[in-house]
Amino acid sequence: MRQDEQAKRQRPGRPDGSDMPLAVIGISVSAQSLPSFRTILADLDEPTGAVYLIALHQNEGLDVPAVLEALEGLSALKVSIARDGEAMAPDHIYVCGSDDLITIEDGHMRVRPAAEPIGHRGTVDTLLISLAEHAHEHAVVVILSGLGSDGTAGVTATKNFGGLSIAELGPDKQPPGNGAGPSGAVDLHLPADAIAAQIRRYVSSLGQAQAADEEVPSALEAHLTQITTIMRNVTGHDFHGYKRGTLTRRVQRRMQVLQIETVEAYAERLRADRDEVQNLLQDLLIGVTQFFRDPAEFEVLEAEMPRLFEGKGAEDRLRVWVLGCATGEEAYSIAILLREYMARLDHPPEVQIFATDLDARALGIARAGRYSASVATHFRPDRLARWFVREGDTYCVSRELSEMCIFSPHNVVKDAPFSRIDILSCRNLLIYLTSELQDRIMPILHFALRPGGVLFLGSSENVTRHGRLFAAVERKNRVFRRLETAARVIPDVPLSLRAWAGDPVASAQGLMLSPARLGDAISRQAEAVAERYAPAYVVVDTHGDVLQFSGRMGQYFKPAPGAASLNLMSLVHRDLRLDVRAALQSAVAGGNRIEVPGVLVRHEDRTNAVNIIIEPLGAGDITSLVVLFQDMGLMAEGWLAKSARLNGDEHVQRLETDLPVTRHRLQATIDEL
Repeated sequence: MRQDEQAKRQRPGRPDGSDMPLAVIGISVSAQSLPSFRTILADLDEPTGAVYLIALHQNEGLDVPAVLEALEGLSALKVSIARDGEAMAPDHIYVCGSDDLITIEDGHMRVRPAAEPIGHRGTVDTLLISLAEHAHEHAVVVILSGLGSDGTAGVTATKNFGGLSIAELGPDKQPPGNGAGPSGAVDLHLPADAIAAQIRRYVSSLGQAQAADEEVPSALEAHLTQITTIMRNVTGHDFHGYKRGTLTRRVQRRMQVLQIETVEAYAERLRADRDEVQNLLQDLLIGVTQFFRDPAEFEVLEAEMPRLFEGKGAEDRLRVWVLGCATGEEAYSIAILLREYMARLDHPPEVQIFATDLDARALGIARAGRYSASVATHFRPDRLARWFVREGDTYCVSRELSEMCIFSPHNVVKDAPFSRIDILSCRNLLIYLTSELQDRIMPILHFALRPGGVLFLGSSENVTRHGRLFAAVERKNRVFRRLETAARVIPDVPLSLRAWAGDPVASAQGLMLSPARLGDAISRQAEAVAERYAPAYVVVDTHGDVLQFSGRMGQYFKPAPGAASLNLMSLVHRDLRLDVRAALQSAVAGGNRIEVPGVLVRHEDRTNAVNIIIEPLGAGDITSLVVLFQDMGLMAEGWLAKSARLNGDEHVQRLETDLPVTRHRLQATIDEL
């Protein structure tokens, strides 16, 4: 994770020079939460060695005098208004000025006037993001009620850098169930009268925590293996090959959050609490997304826009599905490409982006659409200014983008897929799934797309095993075009969850790939081709799998022994096999009609000559072909001997020609892998 690399930087030490790490507590306060704020500060009257920074949510008229009045006489801690350049002192409360923004730099506070009007300053997020970047796991963020979406980016940054985030429970004592706002993404939900005690426990545990880059002892290593096994069994995500340093830091962070002292006890907690398995999973997946990740592949997607918009007017609709959207960067990146292309059109169609994820907390962050200032590094200046609004040290996506995107929970394993999709983005999700489950999900993605729709995968993902469903737009990138298969694949949802662990029984019982009847148009075209010659024929796909038979095929078929197969190479007579294979490959590669005259087929007491004719069907991308066998009658003995010699020479020549091509393709495949 990128954030873990940043976390290796030196942590801030205490200004007094002691070895005890300095904890920095950021508390966001609104007018609604002022009573809760008083409760927390009244309980923090004992020294902890921490610094407290108070950010004000000013939308409801909350000002500094009201906060200072609320603090008067509550705590033994010293209270003052933050001043620019002042060093942070332990056991001290600093309140952000009414028109100020606070950030942290080298253990000192940086205070500057806010340039934006009230409601658009990003005061809370600016402080919390800076706090997380400065203090890392020594940061504690407290989100009190009444903030709306303010604080969402700050909570995200706190989790990225390994700190603790706490949200106040509402009057019903229930955490939000829809993941909305910052409280949906925090580590803990606590009533106001329990927050101070949690802060004290966490600060106390910091001095006892194992250093992040200390070598993992063998006992801890063994328990980490148990933890990854539990996660694989519950979630299907396999972290056995994950970086041990990152995994250790994330496990230790969860142990600190829950105040669990030993990894053995934490492993037992995971076995008994599936919610905690999901919490650890989300911590491990943090930081894997960004705007315009892999820019070259987005350029390929952008080049597909003219084709996708072709023929669509104001009354039409273009639909996008971003699967596994996480915190929204992928969905908003695609929205930007679409908006920029739509600006060139006189009457653009309506565009809908369905962005889905399993994690409601991540969706809450995506809906808020507020990100730290670091996102500026992923944009050209003109694009950043056009699609984002700067508020303090944060950027908010423009209303044009947010109105295009619909964020909702969805499980591709359990829930029915969206349909009639033009662009389907499923980036860096498949790499976490077993190969069996990938094989079962790819037909679902094919089913969701319109004919010719675009599948957008991550840089480490491919459709190598699904060449009949998708074709690469550019082979070196991960943008693919849906092929219109003659045999329609109907997905069966829900898939068995056991397949996430690679269970062979579930693989057999889950998604059934059942070919439907051959499409009427292709069937009629095959019959029209056959009528020109009146031979026996079969219709196959580009891999040679038979889709339809005619009659009179008995003399040309001689199935190979072994497992039953509908592949033409396993069915066709041995004497025809070499020529049929070569002709089929040529027809698929060149997209044109191939004819092989006078191939000899030996039966028990006679030898017939057969003309083989292969012709692609349909328009555009080749998905099926008709293979015709035209009987030329019995051959005389003298002619047979001569023909056999010629035929053998032709076979040798063809093999010699094909061998360099095969070697070249093999080397290209090796280079690509």
